[in-house]
Amino acid sequence: ALLVRTPGKPGDLDSILQHIAQTAQIAFATDACVIHACNPITGGFIGSHIVVGNLQAKNELLHDKPRPKGVTQQVLKEGVLVVEDLEVQQQYHNRFTLREGFRAFSGLALLTRHRKRPLGAIYLDFRQPKKFSSIDYESFRIFAVQASFLLQETWLARHYEEVARIGQDANHNLATVSNLFQELQTYVDTVLDDSHTLLLAINQPQTYTLDVYASC
Repeated sequence: ALLVRTPGKPGDLDSILQHIAQTAQIAFATDACVIHACNPITGGFIGSHIVVGNLQAKNELLHDKPRPKGVTQQVLKEGVLVVEDLEVQQQYHNRFTLREGFRAFSGLALLTRHRKRPLGAIYLDFRQPKKFSSIDYESFRIFAVQASFLLQETWLARHYEEVARIGQDANHNLATVSNLFQELQTYVDTVLDDSHTLLLAINQPQTYTLDVYASC
């Protein structure tokens, strides 16, 4: 019930991430909650992350950016990853858990509904060792599904707004096709994965040819 009472306007990603983190902290009585968010189009982590809770250090940069083969990738693969005592499984310690004195955590994967693309990962952090039951696992999974749906809807609204803005910008600078392609090169990576090739083909019906503009 708390999770569906979303603040702000549709597409406000920062507001939704903060809301999910705060709701998770309340729902699971955590000492802190951290969210690393992904862009579902590119699959890359966005620059900032959300940290809520009673922290001893105010420098949120203590929480390292997810590494290609780090714990966050393990969370995204397994769905739910729990560590009941970091003193026993010290390989899961990092600067953040050490500085804040956390002893246990649960990592929850946030994935799109059908294609299972990563939306991010939530870390529920505890300063005392924890024993996680089968009921806890099920609660984690249910929360992750609900949070993922909310986050996916936010990205859809965000992309819709961005496409509308790109269209408005392009319409103000349509003197030539080159102008249009330049506008697309500047903005299209915010809504599409153009990491390989961006191509624009203009049909010339008089000569039955195509004028091709490409960016690799």
